[in-house]
Amino acid sequence: MVCEVIAIIPNKIIMEKIIKKEKLTKEDLLKIDNIVKDLFEDESISVLKIIDLSNSIHRGILLALLNDDENRLVSPFYPLHNYPEEYKEYKIIHENWRKTYINLLKMTAKS
Repeated sequence: MVCEVIAIIPNKIIMEKIIKKEKLTKEDLLKIDNIVKDLFEDESISVLKIIDLSNSIHRGILLALLNDDENRLVSPFYPLHNYPEEYKEYKIIHENWRKTYINLLKMTAKS
């Protein structure tokens, strides 16, 4: 069994690189991909297949996602299964949030 080791890179460092339009390392990209999978609660998605770092809108969306990871609004309610009614509502809101980000990336992709 092969395990891929993920370097500990603060989101702020990656965000600064994106803002300055610096080249992201393989480790930066791997971390971004894992963050998005975690945020979207979907292991099958790979934002790296959708995102275009030369697209300023995509960079902005990526910055927003990295910020969402740093400042999770639902963190006071972890673990969510302790709040069954709120969890049902969360799942609906989360799915809409996730779909919005994916649609924004697709709608702003260069043809």
